[in-house]
Amino acid sequence: MLRIKRPFALISFSLLLSYIFLMVTEKPLQFIAVIISVAIGILLTFKRNIFAKHLLLISFSVIFAILSFNINLFIADYSESFSGEDLPVTGIISKIETGGISTASSLTLKNCTVGNKDIFGKIKVYSDTAGFSVGDRLSFTAVSILPRASEGKFLYHTLSSDTFLVAFPDDASFITDSRKSSFFDYISYYRTRLREIYSDNLNNKNSAVITALITGDTADFSPEFENQLKYSGASHIFAVSGMHLSLWTSFFFLFFKRRAKTRFVPNFLAIIFVILYSVFTGFSPSVMRAGIMLITVFLGRIIKRQADSLNSLGISGTALLVYEPFLAGNVSFLLSFIATFALIFFSDFVIPEKEYKKKYDFFGKRIKNITSTFIISLCVILTTLPVTALFFGYTSLLSPLSSVIITPFASGAMVTGLISALLPVGNIISEFFFFLTGFLTDIILLICSVSAEAEPAVQATPKNIILPWFILSLIICAGMFFRFKDKNKTFICILTSVAVLLSFTAARNTLQRNETLIYIPGNENATMLSVVNSSSHYAYIFGTGGSFTALNKTTDYLNSKGILRAEALILPRNAATENKNTDYLSDYFLPEKMIRAEDINTTKETAIALADGSFIRNHIADNLAVSAISKNETKIVICTLPTSDFSGADEFYKSGDILITRNCIPESLDKNGFDIIIIMTERHYKSLPENTYSTADGDIEIILKGDSYAVQR
Repeated sequence: MLRIKRPFALISFSLLLSYIFLMVTEKPLQFIAVIISVAIGILLTFKRNIFAKHLLLISFSVIFAILSFNINLFIADYSESFSGEDLPVTGIISKIETGGISTASSLTLKNCTVGNKDIFGKIKVYSDTAGFSVGDRLSFTAVSILPRASEGKFLYHTLSSDTFLVAFPDDASFITDSRKSSFFDYISYYRTRLREIYSDNLNNKNSAVITALITGDTADFSPEFENQLKYSGASHIFAVSGMHLSLWTSFFFLFFKRRAKTRFVPNFLAIIFVILYSVFTGFSPSVMRAGIMLITVFLGRIIKRQADSLNSLGISGTALLVYEPFLAGNVSFLLSFIATFALIFFSDFVIPEKEYKKKYDFFGKRIKNITSTFIISLCVILTTLPVTALFFGYTSLLSPLSSVIITPFASGAMVTGLISALLPVGNIISEFFFFLTGFLTDIILLICSVSAEAEPAVQATPKNIILPWFILSLIICAGMFFRFKDKNKTFICILTSVAVLLSFTAARNTLQRNETLIYIPGNENATMLSVVNSSSHYAYIFGTGGSFTALNKTTDYLNSKGILRAEALILPRNAATENKNTDYLSDYFLPEKMIRAEDINTTKETAIALADGSFIRNHIADNLAVSAISKNETKIVICTLPTSDFSGADEFYKSGDILITRNCIPESLDKNGFDIIIIMTERHYKSLPENTYSTADGDIEIILKGDSYAVQR
């Protein structure tokens, strides 16, 4: 009887690709996909060859994916229909995170009601108030409730945690019921206790690093260190995943294996440990993927069946995607799933079975291990490159090297860190292990600091070519593998495909070196512009007004251009309403300069030279707030105060190529002095004058190149 060798691997990949297809297509295409899948299923039902069985399984997977995806999308849409203003909200706190978007902390509520009606899913609450505990029942009035889609990033990434709404509360309306302890509360307590032990015995930087390595909590990371992690490409090491779970499970399993008389006890206890560790780290997608794989392996040992690695990955992927289809758009899950596949697929190629039988001397063995680790790491980084480029817009070329260098020190720090926390504090042995932990984390900090100096290693990768490139490469590589059944040729094909993408990216960035972009987020009547040159890795953020949505749009745009650090944050007006956005952007992009309105001498012009040869001039007064960006022969005038009086202004500000103004065109300014006018507003106009654009219709990007300019949406 013909059997499918790895059914769950086939199902998981079919589900994953189907969900991604559903996320980027419209309803008519989904309907066509259902018809095709049903037709294939009917035609192949009575076939008995192995090819027909594969297609039949794929067909059923696609049909299931379409049905489950639309059901979950309906649930999310229904929950988002509760968005609005001044609504009563209740819920139980299930998670607390410090350092939320432009606020002090964020709370995740479960079992929620909005307007006295039960809703599906959870609500994320951004608040300046502290002192909450997991398990507290919270009641408050929400000043505004928005769909999670407004948080930016990829839509389905934000929906994958079943958190469909984000609320901004009236902090004065908080009512908190007494805390009810549960098993999860005790887990949260021990996570907090572990963090306190490291904080008391290590300096702030070392404590933050070891806490992240063991618990996955990165709340104590400084903005400088987060920026260094982006440059080095080492962020994934601090995201609790398969590496962390495998390390601790191996220690736990070996400890009981040596003391148990049957195979059942150590394997069963290892399964229990995997479940507890998943709870301890908050059920992150990467940990759940690794956890289900390990449980499959240990169950196989109990029933005396050897688990197939790819099929185990398929079981974990299938279980998670069936439970939560939106995980197909979750960056953590995608990176973990694809990285594990690459690790399994290429490990035999890099270290063939015959290599295990060879005998090396001490140094030869170490060199072989380092070389193999580097090559496998390179394979994993290259295979996950489409995901990182799609979500973040940039690729760190240092990532393979930094991963190889940092991983041994991270593993050592995890072991010494856990031992130091378990020993009674204050004795000489405990102090020795704390010293080792601090030493290892200092090395990690040093490596990341050195990597941050290599800015050119971060390459902006355009999103609009990632999907077609990925689909074409997938077809070619799959065809190569199924045609020749040769991993060597498939591996070379993947390397060639990635080399083509990186070469194209480098060539594109070189050609666009003299191209400056100005980005204006849509649906806003406040000033927030970004002046960017992605090839030269510089950016100027001009104004920090606007809503939560505009803040996220700007952050996402700058990341998509490979910008991790800003040259300057320019505040053209002194507005108290912009302070939170200013703090967040300042922490996120670490600007070299902070230029505020109150620091500008209003009796004379102030010019700021930009890296591409252009400059910004400002004039701030009680009845006039205007700036101008000049590059070559192009001049862009920005009016940040709608009621500005231009009657006595310098002639320099009264004309130019492009006028950007808030909410309206000032009456004292002749609009005929500009070729193009852009109005930052939330209001839709029935009709606009010729060559006039409104941000109410969407985001706007201005391209300056040489003496020419263009405006596009």
